[in-house]
Amino acid sequence: MKIRIIIPIIIAVLILLPFASATITTLRPNGAGTYGQWTCSSHTGSVLNDNSNTTYCSIVANVVSNETNVMDNLPSNAFSVNNVTSRGIVWSQGGAGAEKGQIMTIVSGTGYYGTSTNLNRGTPTNLDVFYANSPKTSTAWTVTEVNGMEVGGRAGTLGSGESMNMSETYAIVDYVADTTSPNWFYPYKNASTIKQNDQVNFTTYWNDTQFGVAGYIFSINQTGNWVNSSYISSGTTVNATNVTTITAVAGKTVEWLFYANDTAGNMNTTMTKQTFVVASTDTCAYGGSGNWALNCADNCVFTTTQTIANQDNITITGTGSLNFSSGGKWSFTGTSQYITIASGCTLNINTGGGWNY
Repeated sequence: MKIRIIIPIIIAVLILLPFASATITTLRPNGAGTYGQWTCSSHTGSVLNDNSNTTYCSIVANVVSNETNVMDNLPSNAFSVNNVTSRGIVWSQGGAGAEKGQIMTIVSGTGYYGTSTNLNRGTPTNLDVFYANSPKTSTAWTVTEVNGMEVGGRAGTLGSGESMNMSETYAIVDYVADTTSPNWFYPYKNASTIKQNDQVNFTTYWNDTQFGVAGYIFSINQTGNWVNSSYISSGTTVNATNVTTITAVAGKTVEWLFYANDTAGNMNTTMTKQTFVVASTDTCAYGGSGNWALNCADNCVFTTTQTIANQDNITITGTGSLNFSSGGKWSFTGTSQYITIASGCTLNINTGGGWNY
């Protein structure tokens, strides 16, 4: 039989440098928060998320009651957070002294208050609290902290009959979005010569420095139509692998590639499709019965004993060489068997190799 030397085919490498873009988004109320203590037609966030100052929540005289709502989550591709501004649109109705109010932010279950500030009477005004870091940890915000935060209001100073009104609350978040697809390295196949019915292991290494690789798909074109494998879920880095039986006939060009995406939804492929041509089947292995037509151009290397039984014969055609290593033998066990060797074929027989009768 012929021994194939398997040499991994190393193809070009594409490395996409991580790219993350700073983005500012506004997160608005989407549900009831920890506190719903003000006078309000609804505490579910609808009143404070309608872009109208004609609907609002209100607190009269009471400086210990709070009104908060859970905010929307950041987009799924948010990777890190630069800063957060909690904002309420507030105003007061009052008498003699100045009315004061403050913005309340709840992070990981703990409430934090902005400075108690004089409110404009009758004029809805933005009241902001800027957080460069998380007030919970005094370190950089995490996406998880932002996704669970609440924003609301609390009165600071109110006299008898005076009120603080709040028509909108939201969080303004400066965050870094992951817009970079996974990186791929060294797509290769585990055989240099591939024939019909061979099983080939196709592999490409993927990683994603931010969210991690979510999964991949292998795609191959053997007939003129691309066929995708099932989606395979994976981890942060992955050696994407697919074993496929080659059904294309000799001389056919086969194309293949991998797709992969990260958990932010960014997709990448191995760019230029990889290709190979299906090789012709060699004649180096005896079929087990019948005469053996062996093409010397296949340059076979025999390392084990092949038994030629009955009255089967060997006819060698073509130009090239047949190599018998130690232990590489033809064993004839029948009668009246013969070998016919073409003049252009060279037999290289090492000690312990060859044939016997």
